[in-house]
Amino acid sequence: MDGTSSFKLLIIVNSVLKIDISLDDIEVEGISAITPEMLRTEYEADNTIKLVATAENGVYTVKPTVIARESFLGSCDGWEMGVEIHSDIYGISYHKLYEKEPIPTAASMMRDAVNIYS
Repeated sequence: MDGTSSFKLLIIVNSVLKIDISLDDIEVEGISAITPEMLRTEYEADNTIKLVATAENGVYTVKPTVIARESFLGSCDGWEMGVEIHSDIYGISYHKLYEKEPIPTAASMMRDAVNIYS
C-alpha cells in the first residue's frame, strides 16, 4: 500500500470534501507491476506513469495512471507534488509544491493536522 498517497487522499476527502471515509474505503494499487518496458512505451508516446490519488463520484483510488507528460500532473518531477482539483463552480485549479527537505514536509503535515482539528 502506498501510505503517503492514501493518507493525503484521506485527509482531503475527510477535511475538504467533508466525507467521512477510512483507509479501508480507498482502493490502492501500487507500482510493483510497472515494468521498464511500460515506462519506455509511455515515454515514447509522450506520456508518463504517475501514482495518482483520485476522489470521484464516491470512488476513492490510488493507482498508477498513464498521463501526458505535458499535462500539469505529468510535469511534476522529482520532489514536486501536485494537486489538480476539478470543481463545478471553479473549473480546474492546479497547485504544486516542492518539498525536498523533511522540514517542509513536517510543516505541511502539521498544517494539515491543525486545519483538520480546528
